[in-house]
Amino acid sequence: IGDQQAATVGQACFRPGQAKSTYGTGCFLLKNTGTTVVHSTSGLLSTPCYKIGAQATVYALEGAIANAGNVVQCLRDNFGLIRSAPEIEEVAGSVPDTGG
Repeated sequence: IGDQQAATVGQACFRPGQAKSTYGTGCFLLKNTGTTVVHSTSGLLSTPCYKIGAQATVYALEGAIANAGNVVQCLRDNFGLIRSAPEIEEVAGSVPDTGG
């Protein structure tokens, strides 16, 4: 169990069906599935989420994008396409869609 699960507790994602997203170097989404392990048919990871005291273990489905924030940093520091990280929002909004 790691920082994404800890963030789920820190963001009070305690009810089944609730989800939280955390952005940093990567981007992670965890959806609380309660005390039931849900096996994804879409490539998501079934993971223990948290256990508090004598209560049953709570599970989650986790989706991860390994590169998110560090891509913005690369566009700024390596390619010079933006001067500051917040500029990426304007760049992203300048196109109608991602094309895929």
